[in-house]
Amino acid sequence: MMKNAFTGAQPLETNLNSCIAGCYDMLLKNITYTFFGQAFAVTVNLIAIPLYLSQLDLSNYAIVGLIFSFFSLFHAFDIPTYLTLVKTLHDRKLKKKHGQLASALFSLVVITNVILLVPLILIALFMSRWVYHDQNLVPFFLIAFFIFALARANFFLIDVLRSGKQEDLVQKIAVPCTALEFVVSMGLLFGFGFGVWSIFIGILAKSAVQYFSLMFAVRKRLNITQGFSCVLVKSALKKYTFDDYKLNIANNMVFSAGLFLSTFFLSRELIGILAVFFKFVENLWGFTAAIFFLHLQPVLAKLAAANRFLAVKQTLKGASQALILFSLAAMAFLLAIGKHAYYLYLGPSFNGTFLLFLLITSAVLMRICVTPLSTFLYISNTGFFKKLNLLLLLSFLPTLLIGLSRNMLDGVIIAYALYFYLFSMMIIYFALRSLGPYFPEISMQLRLLIMLQIVDLLLFGPNVVLPILISVSLVFIMIMPMLFHKNTISPSES
Repeated sequence: MMKNAFTGAQPLETNLNSCIAGCYDMLLKNITYTFFGQAFAVTVNLIAIPLYLSQLDLSNYAIVGLIFSFFSLFHAFDIPTYLTLVKTLHDRKLKKKHGQLASALFSLVVITNVILLVPLILIALFMSRWVYHDQNLVPFFLIAFFIFALARANFFLIDVLRSGKQEDLVQKIAVPCTALEFVVSMGLLFGFGFGVWSIFIGILAKSAVQYFSLMFAVRKRLNITQGFSCVLVKSALKKYTFDDYKLNIANNMVFSAGLFLSTFFLSRELIGILAVFFKFVENLWGFTAAIFFLHLQPVLAKLAAANRFLAVKQTLKGASQALILFSLAAMAFLLAIGKHAYYLYLGPSFNGTFLLFLLITSAVLMRICVTPLSTFLYISNTGFFKKLNLLLLLSFLPTLLIGLSRNMLDGVIIAYALYFYLFSMMIIYFALRSLGPYFPEISMQLRLLIMLQIVDLLLFGPNVVLPILISVSLVFIMIMPMLFHKNTISPSES
């Protein structure tokens, strides 16, 4: 440990070590709160899905996917605010105006909600009558709009609390609101026979209560009613937000476009199956990758800024191993009793769809495993991510449309599986080049996961061609560490 040449003190390294320890403490605390909050939400959703399906046929449940896919497509174009709020807290010019900026951004959310009201409702009316030929969808679209508007406000208020390191408060509000949604939905479904209306009313009740709870929590810390400031918002958006917006929009479009485009081609029953699949993917993603992506960003950014690349590698190693072990357990379960549990859980309406469920699950697990690597590349090489997301979007849409042109559910699932696998391969390749010797330490676990996926697909696949095609892609991922290891570039420890 080197001392200062003039004073004999040790300020720099001591501060860096303190910073590193603080990063790990913050990461552990935030991940713990988010993990338990998401675990509760996932558990409730897993209980709710078979209960919904026991009272609703697939064509009725499809209404949920049909309506919310429309609004999720518009939500994909929403402006991200979390990193903007975090960065302004470290900006000398904007730090003192953080509260005013938060108020201005919230006013922007409210203003845009009002502006979107008329055009979105008109589009919904047009689609109900002339596209879906079902005017009974109109009231569902109206309720979903208010859920959409409340969700936009709630997401922003959550970003405000998270930027102030209040993850515990976010989850303390989220858990009872999730419980409220479940109780209201099940009460209306089983007690009053409201059918699919019970789902929409439950979500609306949850969103409203969550909004007032979040607003109360934020107002105790910030004055969020200061009004709109065009100059301040323009400065912050131009300096911080637009880069994040351009970076995320292609990725968000992939998740939103698939289900929405499917509603124009597939039957209601197939849309219902796809909606259930997407719900599983959403829960799996939210329980794992979303947590790590959210909380690893500030930690890795601080470590990289301090040139602590060894600490970066250790962080990535620990996070990657945790996700790989989780994925190994999930694939082992699917290999052992997954098929029987699947049909018992979802019922006879899903007969013949286990391979598709297995395919999308294995692809999502692969994408989840590279989340720590992709997070580091996300904050250190934004240019790469912009090109990657745009390239994958351009390759995903034609694949999706080809599958949909034949009115087949298989085409949608294969398009998403290929998207996830291609994303993972690109991340692994660039991670090998930038992180060097770190990767071989987890490569054996990753290869084991890949082999389990291959065995699953070959064992349960009624069509041998599809598993072989996916297996070729997986084998390519498996051998890439050996192909590129000698040419890796590893940043030295400062």
